[in-house]
Amino acid sequence: MGVELYGMDFDATRGERDGGHGFTYTLLYADEARTKPIAMAEYHRCEVRTGRRQADDPEDFDAPAILPLNVPEAADWHKGRDPKFGPGPKWDLVQVEPLTISPSILCRDCGWHGFLRDGRWEPC
Repeated sequence: MGVELYGMDFDATRGERDGGHGFTYTLLYADEARTKPIAMAEYHRCEVRTGRRQADDPEDFDAPAILPLNVPEAADWHKGRDPKFGPGPKWDLVQVEPLTISPSILCRDCGWHGFLRDGRWEPC
């Protein structure tokens, strides 16, 4: 069903790249060579989702949220998503290095909100 995501470590508690302000991320790819980005895993401290952890603990990162990118290579992956979640939002890939996506990212659980521009997190 769908396309495999390359670059995802489901045991990770932080992303490969540090965007600052308690935000880390990992680009996910449609190919093993990691040339076709199709999604991004974002990690932040979300006290609502973790519940059992303290928000001021530097090791307290939540499981990642997967943000699908609005790129042609992702079409098959988007089709393979669980239909109960609906089509969902997609983020435009403005540039890969340093990573910039649009629009902003909002955690519906804790209200954490900001932009990823030039590989850096800009809180709203």
